[in-house]
Amino acid sequence: MLDKRDREVLCAIVQSYINNPDPVGSRFITRKYAFSLSPASIRNIMSDLDEMGFLRQPHTSAGRVPTDKGYRFYVDYLCSHEHQHDNRAFFYEITRELESIKNDIDVLLSEATKRLSNFSRYLGVALSPKAGSATFNRITLLKHRRNHVVTVLFTG
Repeated sequence: MLDKRDREVLCAIVQSYINNPDPVGSRFITRKYAFSLSPASIRNIMSDLDEMGFLRQPHTSAGRVPTDKGYRFYVDYLCSHEHQHDNRAFFYEITRELESIKNDIDVLLSEATKRLSNFSRYLGVALSPKAGSATFNRITLLKHRRNHVVTVLFTG
């Protein structure tokens, strides 16, 4: 089980990696986030998170990157922390409202992003690639539940 400090460091690493997909180092975390911890303490926490399977280190001198387990924790933490909304009612309502515009992908993406962003109070961006011009740089599958997977497609 992760303590508060471990959770905060893990969330900082995942958020940093989402913003810039390069391995995240302890000095970066110490400088960017207001933790009252030394880079050595952050490194120890990162090592523990690595051993628990939340992070991995691409090579010895690199920082850490989140694993699927790390992403899963981050998403679950965001969904349960601070936001105590009735998620089922919200998602039922948004599904019902968006059903009428499902044939216009640009409007659908715009409205869905706007509503989810308002709900989560986090920035949301969604773009639809032009037909035939999309090249996938990376595809990430995140296990959501036993029979559900979230797919994140990165195009370039």
